[in-house]
Amino acid sequence: MKSTQIVYIYLAIIGLVGFNVFLAQRDQQLYDSFDKLQRQGVSNTLTPHEKVCSSLKVWHPDCKIE
Repeated sequence: MKSTQIVYIYLAIIGLVGFNVFLAQRDQQLYDSFDKLQRQGVSNTLTPHEKVCSSLKVWHPDCKIE
């Protein structure tokens, strides 16, 4: 192998590792923000229908618990 090929391979490995570090940091920030929302009681798993039903002060027939 020529020395230029070795340099290119080395730079490619450094680039891949750097990109993976970037993705890991991004994912960690997403997980932290999701955990923060969960601690505050905000749930992203509710459907719009469930959100409306949970905000009602009195029971409504359309909001059946299954």
